[in-house]
Amino acid sequence: MKKKKFLFLTMALAITFASCDEKNNPDKPTFDTTYVDKVDTVFSEKLVLDTIKVDTILTLDTIDLDNDRVIIGYVASYSKNLPDPFLNTHLCYAFAKLNMSADSVYLGFEVENYNRFRSVVKLKEKNPNLKIQLSFNNSAPGGGFSRMTSVPEYRKKFAQDCLDFIKKEGIDGIDLDWEFPGMAFQPTYLYDVYNDVDNYTKLFKEIRETIGWDYLLTYAAAPRQEQKYDTGGSRYVDNKAVEPYVNWINLMTYDFCSTPQPHNAMICTGYWDIQRTFRSYYTAKYPLHKCVLGIPFYGRHEFENDKEWYYKEIEDVLIRSFPTIYQKKYDDTWKVPYLVKNGEMWCSYDDPSSIAYKGKWLLEKGMKGLMYWEIEGDNSKKDLQRACWRAMKEEIVNDTVYNYHIDSVMVMDTIYVPVKDTVITQNNQ
Repeated sequence: MKKKKFLFLTMALAITFASCDEKNNPDKPTFDTTYVDKVDTVFSEKLVLDTIKVDTILTLDTIDLDNDRVIIGYVASYSKNLPDPFLNTHLCYAFAKLNMSADSVYLGFEVENYNRFRSVVKLKEKNPNLKIQLSFNNSAPGGGFSRMTSVPEYRKKFAQDCLDFIKKEGIDGIDLDWEFPGMAFQPTYLYDVYNDVDNYTKLFKEIRETIGWDYLLTYAAAPRQEQKYDTGGSRYVDNKAVEPYVNWINLMTYDFCSTPQPHNAMICTGYWDIQRTFRSYYTAKYPLHKCVLGIPFYGRHEFENDKEWYYKEIEDVLIRSFPTIYQKKYDDTWKVPYLVKNGEMWCSYDDPSSIAYKGKWLLEKGMKGLMYWEIEGDNSKKDLQRACWRAMKEEIVNDTVYNYHIDSVMVMDTIYVPVKDTVITQNNQ
């Protein structure tokens, strides 16, 4: 998740994720020019037992799709609007932060804007089926997660603090947004390239053993598998090692890059995209039914100054108020809309049409659902929340939804009917 006020994405992120320069971007994958043409064909097949080989036994048709699909909304502490409790299955409140002393002693944690947090929890009174999680980020001074996880006693205390908080506040679980073990986007954030990844796994083991399986445990995941430094260290997360301890992971399939490339595209020749994310986890044999696809409720023009343009700002202000300057277009490769300013590509984003497309696509791949960052980007009509809900939950033939078109004008068409036999679940035998 990207918090505007805390400058999570600075020029360091732009260098790490967006640059196409090999020197500045040692992580940059080698681009296969045949990949774009092949990827949709390769991965468009239904996930049946004959076409997927994994370490664990997979069975089909064991999940009630209506109950198992998730729509997860992040609610930032600085936001003003509240999500619709009936258009989301889960809400993650962002954020809580660690209290670390100057000499890196773990002293507990605190919730940012606690009154705001309680207003989110109260939504459970309207919809008792709504699940609430507290999400943690790595903004704390004194070493944050890197130093806390390095000490077994601190990991144990943090896990117990989480359980005590869950019970006290009547919420349903914990979510971690440590971006990322083994690296940092801020010069003041401490990290340990050699030990963070292993300590991250130990932390999740400790939390799960403490809270049990009655409560949720998830994390915000990078759009690719763990990466190794040439020096032998690592960064990001060892997802396969953490997987036994979590309910699912929230893939941050956005902020891949900045203009002139789309930051949230299905396919992009410039750097990274959703198809590559899927391939990364698929080839690593990560359980796809534990993967939740991320949707940005904003457009990304640049990383400098961490400027995010909310969907409501793009559609209701820029396009509507300045039609001669800003025009909305679509790209049939990216499968997302983008904004043109004075004739040049200015930012990509998501709208109801692209959400419908991505929702259909992820269900065909056997993934679990949609996640979005964050609620403040939606408009007053809740168009994006409705689109997420519709994509995951509604299977009404002849109902209407904005479907994706390359044309600059969107048209109405019939909603898709998700295929029921593509969802897979793990049989722990």
